[in-house]
Amino acid sequence: MRRSGFVVLTCLVSAACGPAPERDAHGPADAVAQSQGKLQFDVVISPSSLDFGPQTVGTTSAPLAFTVQNNGTEAVHITFGVNPPFTPPSPRDPVLAPGDSRELKLVFSPTSVGAFSAPIYIMPMGPGGSSLFFRGELSGTGVAP
Repeated sequence: MRRSGFVVLTCLVSAACGPAPERDAHGPADAVAQSQGKLQFDVVISPSSLDFGPQTVGTTSAPLAFTVQNNGTEAVHITFGVNPPFTPPSPRDPVLAPGDSRELKLVFSPTSVGAFSAPIYIMPMGPGGSSLFFRGELSGTGVAP
């Protein structure tokens, strides 16, 4: 299992972003969204990538997780999207109260031999619909039984 880097941050229409987060090789991404100058939410997501390594075809990996931390003063609704052979976390679309954190656990279930990679999109939504878009990377390799 390898975990690395920063989540790439892109703003959606309804949020204005502050300065881009400082980047280092292994730290989390810290994004602060503002709407009309008023702080809406402050979310930290780490790591930016999960590597499931080799996994036998037809079996399911142990779960790996992204951690989402709400450092803001308002509840944040988390939505995400991911495609097979990576399976999304449960519960779907959690709400994080101020100061709470949640692990978004995923598993890898390859159906054929070969390398797999896919993005995961994590979208925190704050009050008034303000939102940010985080893209993380998932990878794993299906190996013969």
